Formats: sequence, C-alpha cells, structure tokens
Amino acid sequence: FRSQLSEMKSQFVASVSHELRAPVASIRLMAEGLEAGKVESSMVGDFHRLIARESARLSTMVTNVLDHSRIEQGRKIWHMKPSDVRALTEEIISVMKPLAEEKGIVIESDLADGEAVVDAGAMQQALVNLLDNAIKFSPNQSVVTVKLALRESMVEFSVADHGPGVADAEKAMIFERFYRSGNELRRETQGTGIGLSLVKSIAEAHGGTARVETPPHGGSVFFITFPHKL
Repeated sequence: FRSQLSEMKSQFVASVSHELRAPVASIRLMAEGLEAGKVESSMVGDFHRLIARESARLSTMVTNVLDHSRIEQGRKIWHMKPSDVRALTEEIISVMKPLAEEKGIVIESDLADGEAVVDAGAMQQALVNLLDNAIKFSPNQSVVTVKLALRESMVEFSVADHGPGVADAEKAMIFERFYRSGNELRRETQGTGIGLSLVKSIAEAHGGTARVETPPHGGSVFFITFPHKL
C-alpha cells in the first residue's frame, strides 16, 4: 500500500507541475506580446480576457493544492455560519458562465431558497470544482444543470452534465486523493487528481457525503448532501 501511495504522490507532483506549466506559459506569452506591441488592436481585448481566464485557472489549481495540504495535515480551519445557500450558488454560476459560453454550453439552474450552516468559501470551492468538471467533459452546445434542494433537514447540491459518464467501477474511487482514471476520463479539476477529493472532504466537513450517479440517458450527476445544521 505504501509503495502504491508513494507512486500516486509522485504522479500527483508530476501532474501538478505539468498543469501549472500550461497557464503560466500562456499568460507569459500573451503578456509579452502585449508589452511588445505585437498584438493587433482588435485582439487586445481577447488577450486580456484570456490572461484573466488563465490566471483564474491557475488560482483555482493553487487553492486546491493548498487546501488539500491543509486538510491532509489537519490544519484546515472551517468557518461555519448560517449562509444563504441559494445566493452562494448563484454567485458561482455567474463566475463559471463565461467558461461555459466558450463551448456554447448553457448552465441551467433550479435553486430552492433557504439557509444552512456552511463554510461559504469552501462550499463555493466545491461547486467550482464540480462545474469545472461538468463544463470540461460536456460536449459543445450542451446543457449543464445545477440544482439546490432543501429536503426536511438536508441540503443537496447537484451538477448534471451530458459528458461520457463515470464507469460503475470508478464511482467509489473517483473521490479518493490522487486518483486518476486509467482512461481518458479524468474527472478531477485541471487534471491534478485532487479536485473531487476536495469535494469529498468539504462535504464530510459539513457532516455530509459526495457521490456520483449515471442517469439512464447518459452523462453524470454529482451530488453533495449535508444537514442544514452541524
């Protein structure tokens, strides 16, 4: 088991290095082009938009890695307080819409009103990870659906996509740290192997669970379920 974990960690470090290199290189090249005046005026706005997007992507990856480390070491401080869960969900949908629009993907939502005791920042991070996955693996011109349901004493977030789905054999493993699918289906944010592990950790910190289901019509639905109050 130790050798397997060591190998997974090595793959994780290599994966993070690879994934960080791409946005850093993109930002550098575009910034240098702008500084040198080599970008046509009609393209300047596009370059600024792409730099902002790659910077946000880089920030998400770094935040995931740092939070993963804090949770692993038991140093993560959770800030639980009553929060408007509909409002925090709407904020994340708004943040992720530009990324979806690049692929012609529409984010639909069905959100209940209500409050729950949550770490708002952590829960939004979990939703960013789930939405990022849904957008990444959905075909162009498709729909991603975000739902927020309040049932009795439980809160349930779900994110549904029309991607390739998750094999039954992977459903339990996919939320484990460093796990990477053996095929092209890699459900972790930006390929680092910790995005869904963080989703699971955040759900468990709220006294809840994370799971994935494959509907009969295909695609995947990821769920975070937890009680209104801890």
